[in-house]
Amino acid sequence: MNPKRERAASKPPIPRGTLVFDTSAYAPADRLDAWTDHLSRTFATFDFNVSTNTPFYGRLETLSLGPLKVNRGDCSAAHWARLGRHLSDGRDDYGLCVALSGSYRLIQGDVDVIQQPNSYTLIDNGKISNVYANSNGVDYDIVVPRAALRNTQRVRALSSPPILNVDANAMRLLGIYIDSIYNSEADFSDPLLAAKTGEHLLDLIIMGLQPTAEAAERARDRGLRAARLRSILTEIQNSFAEPSLGPAALAARVHVSESYLHKLLEERGLVFSRIVMELRLGLAVSMLSDPRYHLVGIGDIARQSGFNDVSYFNRCFRAQFGMTPRDMRKGDHAIPLDRLPVRDAVLPEP
Repeated sequence: MNPKRERAASKPPIPRGTLVFDTSAYAPADRLDAWTDHLSRTFATFDFNVSTNTPFYGRLETLSLGPLKVNRGDCSAAHWARLGRHLSDGRDDYGLCVALSGSYRLIQGDVDVIQQPNSYTLIDNGKISNVYANSNGVDYDIVVPRAALRNTQRVRALSSPPILNVDANAMRLLGIYIDSIYNSEADFSDPLLAAKTGEHLLDLIIMGLQPTAEAAERARDRGLRAARLRSILTEIQNSFAEPSLGPAALAARVHVSESYLHKLLEERGLVFSRIVMELRLGLAVSMLSDPRYHLVGIGDIARQSGFNDVSYFNRCFRAQFGMTPRDMRKGDHAIPLDRLPVRDAVLPEP
């Protein structure tokens, strides 16, 4: 059993500062009305036609990040209809839908498509639309103010929404950035942190929609740099236990040059080799102190922690903690608090 794999397999937590709405708190007969009312206050007004006789279910997690709202949710199979009479609600912003699982049919203007998992669609809430969603789909819907996208070529030239096939590279970084938010321990009820995080998300969305030259330069300086740093740190967090992980291999995985990788880390006072060493030693400490690994050999723990040389592992462990792994396992010594690996410092907040 590997603690790192256990963490990776767990469902992303709900970020602090998230508003959670779940229809399970209501009587079955009241759930659809409660869901419709909640959506009209947090997203936009819709009619819902449920395609099942079972009690309606809906859950929506809303995280406010500056000018944006990130909604993650799922509900019973339904037809979402935003009709002409709904447009007077004043919600003429855009909804960037990021499909995580399942599929849905979208009709808006002269567009009629089936959207599959890992696709992105920018829907104009200022126009009539119809969405037919199945019951096993989960997605993010990012509410983006219309004014925020004025300096993007595709939105300015738009005559028949929605926008499909948003720039893949910008959206890949957007997905990584969203994942890092949902795996963060930060408190996004802090308005300054929420605003800065929303600014980075907005920059990535803008980059996916062919921004004007001025908007592109601003977005590259803020959003893309932040997202690429997140991409680097997330990949380190996920792969540090691989003995072959080095800066060149990591740079290739996240599609940047090795020199740019080091530059982004250095801007935050981080060093690749030190980050990886702290993570590996931290995993070794957690395994050595866990009764479930009492019968696992020191060599096996070293290899599972990312060290392919046991002697080197022992030297690094002694240099960091002033004792050998065997000493720690026997409980003969306590690790000084100032020498414990600082695990939370690996992923700095944006």
